[in-house]
Amino acid sequence: MKLFNFKSRKQKKGELEGNLEGKKTIQDYLREKDSGKAAVYVPQKAFQARSEEEVIQFLEIEVSQMKDARKAIEDAKEEYESITNSLMDVQIITDMPEDDKIALREAADKIKTLTQERESFQKEVSKITEAQYSKMDSYGDEIRNIMKKMDDDEKYSQLIQKDMQTLEGEKGTLRYDVDDYRDKLEVLQKLASGILFLLSACFVFFFVSVFALEKDYRSVIYVALAVIAIALTIVFIKNQDYTGQMKAAERKLNRVISLLNRSKVRYVNVQNSLDFQYEKYGVNSAYELNHIWGLYLEAKRERELYRHNSQELHEAQTELLGILSEYDLNDAHIWIYRADALLDNREMVEVRHELNVRRQKIRENMEYNKEVVEKTNVEIKEFTKLNKGYGDQIMAVVKAGLKV
Repeated sequence: MKLFNFKSRKQKKGELEGNLEGKKTIQDYLREKDSGKAAVYVPQKAFQARSEEEVIQFLEIEVSQMKDARKAIEDAKEEYESITNSLMDVQIITDMPEDDKIALREAADKIKTLTQERESFQKEVSKITEAQYSKMDSYGDEIRNIMKKMDDDEKYSQLIQKDMQTLEGEKGTLRYDVDDYRDKLEVLQKLASGILFLLSACFVFFFVSVFALEKDYRSVIYVALAVIAIALTIVFIKNQDYTGQMKAAERKLNRVISLLNRSKVRYVNVQNSLDFQYEKYGVNSAYELNHIWGLYLEAKRERELYRHNSQELHEAQTELLGILSEYDLNDAHIWIYRADALLDNREMVEVRHELNVRRQKIRENMEYNKEVVEKTNVEIKEFTKLNKGYGDQIMAVVKAGLKV
């Protein structure tokens, strides 16, 4: 009589593969991406730290994340106020008395006519549009700082994207490891249940053989019990090993998510900054801006040949600024380059729309960073509740980080 049916290593491997059928593979995890925006902020679940080092690592990331978000808010406020001032200027011009509007349109018409003459002078040699020339001309000496900032932001964005790709890969691998260990623990639990069932069967067989059959199978029973005890010991040791490895993988996954969140916040901020710069300066990259700037310098040298036209244009611009100076605009000079808007109400509506779109983007960026600050505060509070034993260290790290 066969009491046990020991399966071969190959049979066990086949059963294990059958249990894992349909589970996610590591490739699935590596391909997995957050739905929606590429840099959606993922709130981090609070956890109980096992050491002071873990507490400090977690808080340094959270505090750094909060500082980045606060700085982005402060940086956006100044630009937001500037655009609001420009919208106020649009409204002031729209509400001007009709007599002043007529004078303003006459000056704007002169500017437009003289500007068109300059375009005709350079039509055969100019390599950039008048709109591009006007923009470059309005930036002046600031263009070098503008190009440097755009170039630095692009390099920083690329660096963050590489970090995010690396962290996404690590996150996928660790998620796969956690699920793999969880599946192995499920298999061990089923195996343990089977062994316990065999143990019960041994006891039943023992009592039946002794009291019913009156036969002595104790030697067989002892061997079976020894084998079962060894199997249970192996299962217990493996269970402890897999449990420890799964928890370690979960801690690593939590840290990777923290780093990924910080990178996402930085990526959103630098990308929003780049999008705003691209729209403001009418380019798609720092390289393009630098190229247009070079063409502008070349065109500027060529326009020296037609300086007599520039004098008349200057007079028209002075006339326009003289009219606007009576209305205390925040930036009267910019209307020299918006003569079309002064001549055509549809163009003025377009200027207002463009300013509103830019302001809305800044507002959305500010709201995003406010949300990051709020969620980070909540994460720190929840973390503090779970780690009351490290209260002093938490307060010290938070205070020191926010003061810097």
